[in-house]
Amino acid sequence: MYEPKKFEELSWREKFTLLRRTVSALSAFDKWTFPTMIISDLLLSLEPLVNLWMSALILDELIGARDIKRLVLLVLVTVGLNFLLYLGKNALANRHHILHKGMEIVQENMAASEKILDTDYENLENPDFQKKARDYWQVSRNRGSALNVFYYSMDLFFQGFFSTVCSVLLLIPFLKIVLVRTGPSFWESPWLVLALLGVMVACAAALLVVGHFYQKTNNQYCDLNLQVMRLFSYYSDLISNYRLGKEIRLFREKELIMEQAYDKTLLQIIKMSRASAQAESRFGSTNALITAVMTGAIYIFVALKALAGLFGAGDLLKYVGAIQQVATGVENLISGVTSLANLHNTQFFFDLIDTPPVKYQGTLPVEKRDDNDYLIEFKNVSFRYPGAQDWALKDFSIHLRVGERLAVVGMNGSGKTTFIKLLCRLYDPQEGVITLNGIDIKKYDYEEYLTLFSVVFQDFCVFSFPLGQNVTTSLDYDEEKVWRCLEQAGLSERVKQMPKGLDTALYKDFEEDGVEISGGEAQKVALARALYKDAPYIVLDEPTAALDPVSEHEIYERFNQFVGAKTAIYISHRLSSCRFCDQIAVFDQGRLVQTGSHDELILDESGKYYALWHAQAQYYVPEGRPRE
Repeated sequence: MYEPKKFEELSWREKFTLLRRTVSALSAFDKWTFPTMIISDLLLSLEPLVNLWMSALILDELIGARDIKRLVLLVLVTVGLNFLLYLGKNALANRHHILHKGMEIVQENMAASEKILDTDYENLENPDFQKKARDYWQVSRNRGSALNVFYYSMDLFFQGFFSTVCSVLLLIPFLKIVLVRTGPSFWESPWLVLALLGVMVACAAALLVVGHFYQKTNNQYCDLNLQVMRLFSYYSDLISNYRLGKEIRLFREKELIMEQAYDKTLLQIIKMSRASAQAESRFGSTNALITAVMTGAIYIFVALKALAGLFGAGDLLKYVGAIQQVATGVENLISGVTSLANLHNTQFFFDLIDTPPVKYQGTLPVEKRDDNDYLIEFKNVSFRYPGAQDWALKDFSIHLRVGERLAVVGMNGSGKTTFIKLLCRLYDPQEGVITLNGIDIKKYDYEEYLTLFSVVFQDFCVFSFPLGQNVTTSLDYDEEKVWRCLEQAGLSERVKQMPKGLDTALYKDFEEDGVEISGGEAQKVALARALYKDAPYIVLDEPTAALDPVSEHEIYERFNQFVGAKTAIYISHRLSSCRFCDQIAVFDQGRLVQTGSHDELILDESGKYYALWHAQAQYYVPEGRPRE
């Protein structure tokens, strides 16, 4: 079973690779991501320093010569510089804001969604891939988008970096002054500067260590929370799903659901939230204490030098502000570095995105034939599902002729649906080969190969979209063709009664005026979808299992009329479709045990088909009437 590697277990090389990939991913989404961020953060860092510098000059002029012209000039320069900085920041602010806010919704989640929708079906059924997808979405909901969090951390890092560098540049004249000995005592010697630097380095190191331990503790809580929130999401969906309301009320399941939800999720969430809040509070208090020590040391240092008369009031204002900006910059810089060094969130994203394809990707085009003259052949095919010991199909051979009607019958678990999955290349067999017109289907372009099939599975899906889009799986479609397919599926009269016709939303998930349709009507929507695709092979894999035998027989007969010259494959527990099929394939325990027409197979009293037919016929033949 897939388990994400704990971040502290990653080597520095792996961490650097993760960092590089995250930067590349952000740049791939928008090449201006980092240039915009860097320029914006530089302007943001310059603004307070420009004001400190100009305020110091204005204060010195007020205390000194008080030249009105010079004062006016200084004020105008201050206003002008602030205006230019404002224009620059404002020009970048919208783009900077959009990049920061839109990362999760538009970019990262879209990439993850496309991966899930495009990945091989074998991956989709794999528990490891399912866990990767669940973990990613859960982390994204609980902690925020991985790339968004990284983007914020980079933003904080650059703010701290530029603030620190610019403030240090502003302090160069100050350092030249304070490094000069003004008296015999320690307080007047350059050693005081080194003492201050020692305090600042120690405080910075302490902030780095505290931040590292906080991130590590926070990751542990988040990993535990991930497991609990997965259960919480399940119970939340269960409670809010109105389609389950009847079952919950009729079987008095409320107490069971609430007890399970409360004991397994809510109590755990409360417990972990308290522990996480306490850890965050301890981190915040420790961080504030260290910052206070660093700031206090700076103020004491500046005060001592000012008392020694090394600089005037204006310079005092400038240097105090600049040193304070250094302290703030160092704090932001360390917070950014700590966050960047912890790429735990991005791990879940890349674990999902990096899932490799399992199928061979062919490139041959599928020949487009007006006569649908395609021949598909299974040659000694054997297949078992990943992780399974038993064969789902063993030494299976059959050929599907153009225009043929094939009925596939057998008990549950006999391999009928597996046959269809292999036919559609949702899986590849471990042994044998499947060919289309004599060529291995693996060599064909997969998307083109899929155009040959219209399949309606027993567990078909009808979306909460407008009915027309459900039939066509497209935003743009041929309305006349849709109505024709609905007529053939036996649903057109029902649709004509709907308030918006083909634009009527199914169910109420998104639209308040959505229409609830019955299970039988949903099956007809799925059948209309198969007809609309107009593929040369049509497969019905027990989509009518919920219907009574008479209704199923009527649907199959109607469907058979509209199939025309296409190849049709009918799979059903019931054998009503067998009478009008050219060939019947009988499956038993993963093997093809009989083939032939109904009239041929019914004569073999020792055969599996004979047993299946008469096991069902006894419930539908009137008393006293002989069975066939």
